[in-house]
Amino acid sequence: MRISHTLPLAFVVAASVAHPAHAAIDEHPQVCFRLEIDVSDTPEGDYPAPGAVYTARGVRYKLIASDGTVQWDWADSDTGCAVLDLDSSLTYKIRLLAKAEMYDGNSIVIRKQSSNGIYAWTAETGFAGTTGETFFYTWPHSPDNGKEGISTLFAITQKTLLTHRLTSDEQYQIFTAEDTGDGPWVTDHNGGKSIFLPSVQSWTDKWTVSHELGHLALYYKDEYNSVGSVNGDLPSPSLDDADGASPECPTDPDRHFYNQEEWGTLAVQEGVANYYAASVWNNSLEADCSYSGYDCEFGATSFDECYPDPSDHVIDSAFEGDWTRFFWDLETDCELSSSRIFEIWDLANPKHWTHDEPLYYLTLLAVFELDEDEWHCYTTRVDWNLHYL
Repeated sequence: MRISHTLPLAFVVAASVAHPAHAAIDEHPQVCFRLEIDVSDTPEGDYPAPGAVYTARGVRYKLIASDGTVQWDWADSDTGCAVLDLDSSLTYKIRLLAKAEMYDGNSIVIRKQSSNGIYAWTAETGFAGTTGETFFYTWPHSPDNGKEGISTLFAITQKTLLTHRLTSDEQYQIFTAEDTGDGPWVTDHNGGKSIFLPSVQSWTDKWTVSHELGHLALYYKDEYNSVGSVNGDLPSPSLDDADGASPECPTDPDRHFYNQEEWGTLAVQEGVANYYAASVWNNSLEADCSYSGYDCEFGATSFDECYPDPSDHVIDSAFEGDWTRFFWDLETDCELSSSRIFEIWDLANPKHWTHDEPLYYLTLLAVFELDEDEWHCYTTRVDWNLHYL
């Protein structure tokens, strides 16, 4: 006899022959896990669509049987599915953790700063499935108990790291920090580099999460270093000599902005992280690019917008917006892959840059590292302003 029934938050797509009551035999139903994503800035960029659902790749799950026994395992890193081994005489609670093993030995985990604990969600209690059945569970965007946005943060993280496979055997730790009024940051914590996101807004913003993951991935790529971590804290982002800036361009000495004059080494490392995020959520085959409210494809450069008179521009300074567009143009106009771009970044040896050196490293490196076709495109098509070099 075929059976068909609906369970909470699950849809049965296949059924098997029912077994006699009380037959304690092994059953092997399949479960597939999804993440509901509801980003705070959906209209920008090409992805995701509102209410999108993403596969929970390699998610960690826990089965708690009615007799108290516990099983731990990982869902498949591509499908987000797993075949369970069940005793038909028992029922089970299914729990998902905000932790996953993905590709190349990489893993991600989302923790609470206050307790270091990993976020979790109960998919079902009293579960009993049979061989041949498949159940789908979707971790909702706003579950109870103050966990709003965790499924979205999980999905953004997975989507970002799936798009850019820069490293191997690394754990990406993301902490939902207590809201101190500070912006997101990357730091050494809990045995490795970690991202701290200080508010629900920051962990449901695809640009913020992907930008910080860009920093983290590039730290791993560049031997766990960055300009700041090797040479000490950089000076205040905004330069003192900002008298010639137009009113539309910020000059905050304590923060960095897309269109603010900053020390060149700071501008380039922020610009490459901007590009990392932009390339995740924009289709490079389309003639547009959006990043956090800015157009990273068309328009005047930040230099021209902020300093119409070049004499007002400070040597050794730059705009992260210009670097963002520079890397985007390498991908779209010169058809360099993200991996190739980050290889050039790594070869440019940013861990040894200092804030008071002119930023011609990438330009000079390109002469020797780009092949003939890449170099021709670089010198003739990249929309790039070199006033300050």
